[in-house]
Amino acid sequence: MSRRSPSLSPLPEHGTYARSVGRPAQGIRGCTCPLCRKARAAYSKRRRVLNETGRTLRVPAPPVAAHVRALLDSGSGWTYITRTSGSSSCTLNRLLNGQQSIKRTVADRIMAVQPEPQPTRRVPALPSTRRLRALLAIGHTINGSGGIVGHSGVDQTVLSSLITGRIEHILADTETRITAAYNQLADKPGTNDRNRRRAASNQWAGPDYWDDDSFPDPDFVPATRPTPKYIALGQNALELEQQQGYTREQAADRLGVTKDNLQQAITRYRRIHLQAAA
Repeated sequence: MSRRSPSLSPLPEHGTYARSVGRPAQGIRGCTCPLCRKARAAYSKRRRVLNETGRTLRVPAPPVAAHVRALLDSGSGWTYITRTSGSSSCTLNRLLNGQQSIKRTVADRIMAVQPEPQPTRRVPALPSTRRLRALLAIGHTINGSGGIVGHSGVDQTVLSSLITGRIEHILADTETRITAAYNQLADKPGTNDRNRRRAASNQWAGPDYWDDDSFPDPDFVPATRPTPKYIALGQNALELEQQQGYTREQAADRLGVTKDNLQQAITRYRRIHLQAAA
């Protein structure tokens, strides 16, 4: 039986993409438990949505670092920035110390942070309404310590009125609290099927279909049309082979399919692109 070197850091928790991938260079295979499979599927879905809209998973970090410095210069506190963006102190420290790239989702959250508001200032309710509906779309609840009320500290009546669209403006502090709750919950699917069905019947898109700069845009409509599985599979396989040097066998293993199935997906994916270009 092989043993991991004692110098290796502990493996990530189950239910994370990192645990589902493992550490191939060190001979540690990815985990295939239900939680890890779900995390891997969520990551692939996010990458597919970004690819379809011409975006990338990572973006340059210097503009994000400049935004953090501007927030600090405006008098915003360190705790306020970390809480509102859902980022750790380590993340902000790396930014300010010259990190060159950063995950798009993290960058979006940080760039969305506004200077610490005055409690009486009022702002449009639309971004908060959309964030709340997105959380319902992935099964989160309103009530309870683990629900949106518990994470935001905002009264249930206010949240319910926002979700139904009955409020046009809210206190800036309320928006800050809802944004912080959204950043904490958006990557953690809930268990409330009733809210999922409610969101589906109202065509409320989940977090995968939003960027932070989209929430306040009244003209933005999330593109929730599903993509055929073989298109995403073929696209991801070619990305692994062309950009990361994977062989066809390695790509199939990474994506959890057989080599023959992967070849069929790539063939269909290329055929679609040839037809589109004709």
